[in-house]
Amino acid sequence: MQKPSGLQIRNMTCDDVDLALAWAAREGWNPGIADAECFHAVDPAGFLLGCLDGEPICCVSVVAYGLTFGFVGFYIVKPELRGRGYGYHLWQVGMRRLKSRIVGLDGVIAQQQNYKRSGFVFAHRNIRYGGVLHCEHASDPRVTFIGAGSEKEVLAYDRIFFPAPRDNFLQCWLRPEQRKAMALVEKGQVRGYGVVRACRNGYKVGPLFADDDEGADILFRA
Repeated sequence: MQKPSGLQIRNMTCDDVDLALAWAAREGWNPGIADAECFHAVDPAGFLLGCLDGEPICCVSVVAYGLTFGFVGFYIVKPELRGRGYGYHLWQVGMRRLKSRIVGLDGVIAQQQNYKRSGFVFAHRNIRYGGVLHCEHASDPRVTFIGAGSEKEVLAYDRIFFPAPRDNFLQCWLRPEQRKAMALVEKGQVRGYGVVRACRNGYKVGPLFADDDEGADILFRA
């Protein structure tokens, strides 16, 4: 497919990522209000913006985590310009950047067949729950706020669950001035951790990892 006429592609700035987050909010994805800096810190060259006459019209993130893994997100085209090939061309440019890696993405149901045509296979479902919470607070002495003294252990624990190191992201994501991050520590060993952050609408928990269901429940309630 030829490049659509007039489309220019460039790397996003942090301000551009804020714009992409605003578009994501419009799509109903409810991003966090302070997400841009942390996402951008992972791989600044992995955030692409498509423009017509200098005006942003489409975006995609194709973030490389080391040499073996990549993740695609923020794949959005302005609604009034969809179906003209702008998004697909940007997608192709982005995927070429990750060509030597295993690549993951969260695919909305309406686009799953398109992702299959690009070589993706279904791995698992994401189910979102939301509401006003009523739960007993967990007063467990093993739960502690994550600070500079425990960050290294949390980064190591995260490697169990994520397919590549993401230290730059987590060092930003765990900062207490933007989010509340807590770890479950037993006999000096991290047994789980969780983060909650303010979003456009309410709050989101994520990630939340633990050795077992009990630990996950304690962290969630804390």
